[in-house]
Amino acid sequence: MSRISNILTLLALLLGSAACLKAEPTQYWAAWAFDVWESGDFSTQTNLENRHTDGLKLDYLRLTQKFEYQLNDTWAFVISPTIESQRRPGDWRETYRLEFELNPTFKLTDRLSLKLRNRYEARRREGSGNEAFDRFRHRTMLTYKAAWLPGMTSVSIANEIYYDFNAERLMTNRFYPVMLGFKINDHIKASTYYMYQSGRTAVQSDDWAGFHVIGVSSTFSF
Repeated sequence: MSRISNILTLLALLLGSAACLKAEPTQYWAAWAFDVWESGDFSTQTNLENRHTDGLKLDYLRLTQKFEYQLNDTWAFVISPTIESQRRPGDWRETYRLEFELNPTFKLTDRLSLKLRNRYEARRREGSGNEAFDRFRHRTMLTYKAAWLPGMTSVSIANEIYYDFNAERLMTNRFYPVMLGFKINDHIKASTYYMYQSGRTAVQSDDWAGFHVIGVSSTFSF
C-alpha cells in the first residue's frame, strides 16, 4: 500500500508541474554521457547535450570532457574543458569554458543522500576578445533511493544558483522539483526531470523571467 501511495504522490508532482507549463515557454533538453575510462579513483567521461525551444528548434549544443578524481569517500575533484554553441539571431556563437569542481556527497541515511556541486567556470566568448565572463554555480541535491516504478532507482529534488562575477550578483536560478533515475540495463542508466529556470531580464535589472524544461539524461558504460 505504501508503494501505491508513493506512486500517487509522484504522479501528483508530475501533473502539478505539467499544469504550470502552459503559462511560460517550454524547452526540451537531452544529455548523453559516455564513460570512457576508469581506474581506481580516477575516471573520465564525455558529455554531449542538445537543447530545443518550444517549436523543437535546435537552439544549443554542448561538448564536455570530464575528468574526475575521488579524493576520499566524501569529496571529488573535477576539471572539465567545455565548448558550447548557442543560436543567436542570424548565426551560432561559441563559448569556451574550463570548469573546476569540488563536490562533497553526504550519506544521510541508507536511502537518503545530499550532494553539493560547487563549480567555477572560466568562460570566454567568441568575438569578445579576452573579456572574461566567469561565474560560480552551486547546486544542492537531495536523492532518495526508490523503486516505485519498474527500473526506477531514485527520486531527487534540487536547486542551482549562478553567480556572475562581472555583474557581482546572482543571475540565474534552476529549480528541479522532481528528477527520476532509472537503470535500463547493466550498461545504460537514464534520468528524466522537470526544471524551472529563471533569470534576470538584464544584468542590472531586478526583474526576472523564466521558462520550463523537460529533460532526459542518459549514461552509457561499456
